[in-house]
Amino acid sequence: MGPLAVIALVVVAAAVIAALSLQRVGAHEQMVIFRLGRTDEGLVRGPGIVPIIPIVDRPIRVDLRPRIYHLSGVRATTSDENEVLVDATIHCRVVDPFKSVVNVASLDGALPAVTETLLRSIAVEQTRTDLLAGRDQLTNALLESVRVPAARWGVEIDDLDVTDLRPVAS
Repeated sequence: MGPLAVIALVVVAAAVIAALSLQRVGAHEQMVIFRLGRTDEGLVRGPGIVPIIPIVDRPIRVDLRPRIYHLSGVRATTSDENEVLVDATIHCRVVDPFKSVVNVASLDGALPAVTETLLRSIAVEQTRTDLLAGRDQLTNALLESVRVPAARWGVEIDDLDVTDLRPVAS
């Protein structure tokens, strides 16, 4: 192998390493970098070109754009042992990318699941008549309850709306 071939190989290897060392982070994103399996708030990077160390760093992108989750047909039992079906919509956004990666395994699965659980726990404290008559109270109680775990996960709930609340036909 001649000296030109060695130089060409070194140049190609350097170009590949340079390409792997730079990540583009969009204007609507943040990147949380795990370095050798560990991270801290100092390893959160914003929009632009972000240098990383290949093999050592594992970057995770976090989308900061607003998210909308639809809960459809959530079955809840009231205190008088009647069932209701509830549809709800959650409008939220990630405000702390570090918490959204470190404190919850899957934000897209956890937020709807905890909302359903809290909805059921609120519904079981009321009668069906009270629940159907007070949809705004249900919405407000659910919103305040969901904000607590969401804040631990770095998420701000912008709006939560119970869009439909109907009794289950017996």
